[in-house]
Amino acid sequence: TDTTHANWFGGYYQEVRNQFATFATEPESWLRIYAKEFELPEDQKKAFIADRTGAIVGADTARKYGFKVGQRVPIQGTIYRRPDGGPWEFTIDGIYDSKIKGADKTNLIFNYLYLRETIPEASGMRDRYNWYVFTIADPQRAPEVSAKIDAMFANSPSETKTATEKQFV
Repeated sequence: TDTTHANWFGGYYQEVRNQFATFATEPESWLRIYAKEFELPEDQKKAFIADRTGAIVGADTARKYGFKVGQRVPIQGTIYRRPDGGPWEFTIDGIYDSKIKGADKTNLIFNYLYLRETIPEASGMRDRYNWYVFTIADPQRAPEVSAKIDAMFANSPSETKTATEKQFV
């Protein structure tokens, strides 16, 4: 019924020991799919979608590092490094929270296009999504849908391993 993608970025704030999950995503579809999990004021959603170098961050990480909406935050990439060697700069456009028990409130989510536009095409690191997230109308059909997706890409340069989010976790 819907899809989005994410790319594991790997990032830390100021020192390597300050690592937290950092993902490059397509903001509109990511927020749509995770609407129940990510509580984010509407004005912050709009700001994030409109800001190519913007990010949203989980309430736990914002609290830990003192991040505030509107603040510019330097994040050093562990997988994707800027060509100039400097940190990636993000504007905190929103701070998400969640009432769902066990929801991860430590992520930093940013716009994949910022990553794509900054990484040189010749690097071979562009357009290499780590995963896609699909929502399906009948969750009972997840094993069947997963098998069909994996069969479509079997023996290709881009083989897949499809699992439910519960299986992944």
